Amino acid sequence: MAAGDRLFFVADDGQTGAELWSVVLPATACPGDCDDSGAVTVDELVRGVGIALGTGAADTCAALDANGDGAVAIDELIAAVRAALDGCG
Repeated sequence: MAAGDRLFFVADDGQTGAELWSVVLPATACPGDCDDSGAVTVDELVRGVGIALGTGAADTCAALDANGDGAVAIDELIAAVRAALDGCG
């Protein structure tokens, strides 16, 4: 369950049993919002397609590379298109 900028979950570290854990969510809450404007533009989507096709570098828009692997995959592009259509947040 997400609350604010944290994701809470139950995990077992093998020593103390099930406990409540949390991690800080990435600052970019809007997939594909390269300039942190709060919206995904057509230019940002075009940039994402270019990165996915190998004609651009993933480090030019970290918000498109959701899993941080240095590439933009189709599921990451779909998330960016969804954010462009439905809005961020």
